[in-house]
Amino acid sequence: MWQRFKNSTKCSEYIYLLVWFGIIFVFFSLSDSKLVPYIVPCFPPLAVLIATRLTSASDFKRPLIINAVMAFLLVTALAVTAWRNDFVSVREFILFGCPLIIILVFSNIFNLILWFKHKNVVQVISMSVAAGILFCFSLQPIITEVAEHRSGKEMAQTVNLWKNPDTLIIGYQEYVQDLPFYTKSRVALYDCYDELKFGSEHESGRGWFWDKETLLNTWNSRDNIILVVPQKKREDCFKTMNLDLTKLRHREFERYIVIMK
Repeated sequence: MWQRFKNSTKCSEYIYLLVWFGIIFVFFSLSDSKLVPYIVPCFPPLAVLIATRLTSASDFKRPLIINAVMAFLLVTALAVTAWRNDFVSVREFILFGCPLIIILVFSNIFNLILWFKHKNVVQVISMSVAAGILFCFSLQPIITEVAEHRSGKEMAQTVNLWKNPDTLIIGYQEYVQDLPFYTKSRVALYDCYDELKFGSEHESGRGWFWDKETLLNTWNSRDNIILVVPQKKREDCFKTMNLDLTKLRHREFERYIVIMK
């Protein structure tokens, strides 16, 4: 492809599109904060590059094989990401992602058959567009399942039932975005910076990002505190703070445990 661009009279236009796509994609791939809207500007240049490649292609064999390999890698990456980040289990991914897997597998098989049997570019592109549309719709069940697993709404509702205007809420080594949203309260954070590092240095963030000493002194010197602990940090929290749940009001959720003193 690079040789095609290099020898083209529109080389500068191709470079512009590649730079447009590459800068945005690389920057937000390296960023700790990742939201879907961030990467949307990548799609216009990518669409133009793909369309240019398709209109100039005389043989679809290689692109279709590459597409099939990429589809396999995409499904594998989605499954591994879901499993490693505790978004959904592998079983749930297979169950709710079954339409997605079927569409990717069979659309690539049909495309290869159409090309080798009929060599019809219009049919191949039509099948690819239809598969892309169905792929977008098939993402909805798995996205919904991930959202339900990641949501902290139920946990935040429990905090709302327990707290009063003087209650101090503390997040243990994790910033739960749902918590301040649903509780309408500021949350102190222990040992949690990540993408919040810049905000912690702002005047409005001073006093809300705690070290171990501040956490222990506050916990031992006052009551009316709600501590939100991720289940994966449970043992570390209990050891650090010497907690005894038999003496504390608490409620456990799939991803968090809420403790009140």
